[in-house]
Amino acid sequence: MGYPFTAFSAHPFCKAVIGVRFRASVSDARIREAHRKSRYTYGSRRIMRQLRKNGMVIGRYRVRRLMRLAGITMAIGRRVPGPGLIHHSDRGIQYACDEYRRLLLSHGMISSMSRSGNCLYNTAAERFFCTLKNESLLNWRNMSAEEVKHDIVDYIEVFYNSERLHSFNEYFSPNDYEKLINS
Repeated sequence: MGYPFTAFSAHPFCKAVIGVRFRASVSDARIREAHRKSRYTYGSRRIMRQLRKNGMVIGRYRVRRLMRLAGITMAIGRRVPGPGLIHHSDRGIQYACDEYRRLLLSHGMISSMSRSGNCLYNTAAERFFCTLKNESLLNWRNMSAEEVKHDIVDYIEVFYNSERLHSFNEYFSPNDYEKLINS
């Protein structure tokens, strides 16, 4: 079911990651701009180095945390999930910090984390990535980063969620099954 906020709020690493708060919106905008300029290929380390090169003092963990917050915010905006959605993640401190957990709670989501050393709770996500690699990214080494990104989005949104039959969903696609249970 997740952990209460108090379990991680005093964690010294969490405090170090969050540090003294500054305007996340400005940082977020600069991170998004650096990511866009990299053609959406840079991860947190390269984004951090690019921002430092441009005179901004920022740590990699802050960049990573803001990138994850932007990712979950985008997903929430696109899907508009109802209350009770279970958000499963690993035990990374970026998912355990108060800021991330408050964001989930403010949208009625339930935070779920595996016990330490128990990867079996993440089997659904692991299975999805296995399917993605086996059905979509067969030729990824010969593709540009933009082609890989397009292929993944196309696979998930056009095929996997809309057309692919899932045995767990009584052989309905996720979109059709969602319509069925909500009607």
